[in-house]
Amino acid sequence: MLASTNHLDNYYSNEIKVLQRETVAALLNASNPNVNFKYSVEDIIWKVRTAYATGMYQLYADCLNIENNRGGDIACYLFDGNACILYIFKLS
Repeated sequence: MLASTNHLDNYYSNEIKVLQRETVAALLNASNPNVNFKYSVEDIIWKVRTAYATGMYQLYADCLNIENNRGGDIACYLFDGNACILYIFKLS
């Protein structure tokens, strides 16, 4: 029985790690003014709190993963001397 419990602990531990990784990426995306992200920082915090309260770590991690990996454009402004150059990067 102890081995079975350890297996479940490892399973949930991995789900929590995935949720944490996706949460960090989502917070970085949501707080970047050059990224058009579906969720606000407040939405992400609510989702993570709900995941921990319900134990549905993978469901919420998947939800954030979909948005984190959505393709789109990121506008990046680089300053070259006195000129501001706008680069658009296509994400796939």
